[in-house]
Amino acid sequence: MTILLNDTVVHYSVIFDTKTHLRKQGFVCIGEALSSPEAVKYYGERYCKGVLIYRRERDLKNGK
Repeated sequence: MTILLNDTVVHYSVIFDTKTHLRKQGFVCIGEALSSPEAVKYYGERYCKGVLIYRRERDLKNGK
């Protein structure tokens, strides 16, 4: 599984709390493809194990 934040690959712990496994505040999921065929179809072979795409809430409010 690949996690992208503002088009940059980041570690799981950047977006999620490692103890509770819940998403940290301030991040919004804007796209996902959890199955391999879906990920390859929409995002390419590079993300064949799945992809989660996030943006910071403040970036969305500022129009970035």
